Amino acid sequence: MEQHELLSMSSYGRWRRINNYFDQIIFNVIFHKTCCNYEGTSLRKAVLIPLLFLALAVSAKDRTISGKVIYIAAGSVYTSIGREAGVSDSLRMAVLRGKDTLAVLQEFALSSKTSACRIIDMRKQVSVGDSVEAVLQTPPTQEILPPVRHDTSASAAKEVKPPNSSPVQSPEKPPVMKINGRISIQYNALYSDYSPQDFQQSGVTLNLHSEASDAPVKFEMYGNLRNSARGSNGLFSGGSSNDSRIYRMSLEYDDRTNILSIGRILSPFSSYLGYIDGVSIARRWGNMTGGASIGYQPDSYLQMPSTENKKLTLFAQYQGTDSWKPRADIVYARVWSGIGIEQEAVSALFNMYSPGGLSLYANTEVEMHTSSQGNYSGPPALSLFYCSLNYMFSDFITAGIGIDASRPVFTRALTRLIPDSLLDNQLQSGISLNLNVSLWRGAGFFDTYTARSSNEEFGRDYSNSSGFFAADIEGTGVMMRLNYFLNKSELTRTQGYGAAVQRTIIGIDCGIRFQKYRSIYDQIDMANESTTIGFDLMAMLAPQLTLFGSFDRLQGPGSSSTSIFLELSERF
Repeated sequence: MEQHELLSMSSYGRWRRINNYFDQIIFNVIFHKTCCNYEGTSLRKAVLIPLLFLALAVSAKDRTISGKVIYIAAGSVYTSIGREAGVSDSLRMAVLRGKDTLAVLQEFALSSKTSACRIIDMRKQVSVGDSVEAVLQTPPTQEILPPVRHDTSASAAKEVKPPNSSPVQSPEKPPVMKINGRISIQYNALYSDYSPQDFQQSGVTLNLHSEASDAPVKFEMYGNLRNSARGSNGLFSGGSSNDSRIYRMSLEYDDRTNILSIGRILSPFSSYLGYIDGVSIARRWGNMTGGASIGYQPDSYLQMPSTENKKLTLFAQYQGTDSWKPRADIVYARVWSGIGIEQEAVSALFNMYSPGGLSLYANTEVEMHTSSQGNYSGPPALSLFYCSLNYMFSDFITAGIGIDASRPVFTRALTRLIPDSLLDNQLQSGISLNLNVSLWRGAGFFDTYTARSSNEEFGRDYSNSSGFFAADIEGTGVMMRLNYFLNKSELTRTQGYGAAVQRTIIGIDCGIRFQKYRSIYDQIDMANESTTIGFDLMAMLAPQLTLFGSFDRLQGPGSSSTSIFLELSERF
């Protein structure tokens, strides 16, 4: 592998977390690509009003659960209530801000503490920190019949019987294991004018959750079986490659006090630690949870377990239960091999959401040592810091500020292959400002400006993205988004603009996209342009069966390509 490829691999994930934060949390938050869209105001009321009456008329046997919107991306809304709170498949939830109902959601994927939902109707824009409520209906119990009385007086000639004397059937015994999840068949292909760049991939993705009915034991499995072919190779020829991945496969015991997990684990208490093949033990003390994991560090391909690097993590978490819902994590992680420590770091995270519309998120990571020429003995150094503060001034104006600092992190094994002169250890910082304005009837405007440090001066490198969005235009069910992007660095200037339109037609969610970019290289006085036109569709073939398709045509400098993605997904 070439040196520049190794450098790119080491820094890509970290820079993406920083530079795309507002694109993922703000840009995609503003325009929702809904999976199910109800047309017209009358249908919107038909969904929202019964849901509100249901919440008001809930009986003593029912209960209401509540949480917060914690993340929004590409038409999906993630909430802080999951399976442990009682959320079940396809449960509908209301998104609230004060006394105002913003949207109705429907769950389509669950974890123990979170749920992923699609938007089925929206009055106003949903934002991170909004309240979420749902009503859990308790199944009606078998009616208890009045007792049979016997009159012993002489005038009584017969027995008094209840109005319904049919025998009471005993409830069915629940299955030993409750299994649910999703299985998807996927096909992805890219065809280019330059045939060696052609790419095909087929696979099956499985997301499985199995839980014992009478014991606090569950099994989680998420992974795929994929085969890829490049150039003229066929999908199942000798020149194809196995790109299967196992993201999680673990057996867990959780009795609400003690948690024991075995397998490939991505800890729910500190997921940014990464994966570990081994054992995790944790214990709860009220609002506190603490524990440790030990095992092996999986390689970057996430296939079969690797025993090359050992891994140890220690973690603690505080989860508040008051109206601010504060959460604080601290984690220590160490990876080592037979020749010594490969990586050692301490991470901390804090976030909270106030009822008044204030949200705070902060994350930092410190490398305990720095690496140079294969030696891992330098002083501790900050590798990541990010803090964002957002405030909802009113129902239609939200603004925020974010500050970040980060640098690439290289493992000891990588620095043994690359000279120090090619290692970028510079800490770069930036500041981001964002504004979200809701206008009328689901329309709004957003803007995000980010300035970064450079060799010249702070703010010389910057980016700005802005856009306009509209949902259910004039009651037609049409959703539209317009965007503009500008990026300025020391060597290049990139401008881009685009549009997207979406509507549900005879039950099929259809969309068309257009995007154009122009890059200017100041040093060599050259400009390149690229244009992309794309089409999307999603069809619910059955209550649990979904078909998704995407087509893109890219016309770039000197070449063009066509890409296709198809997925048939069944939820069980």
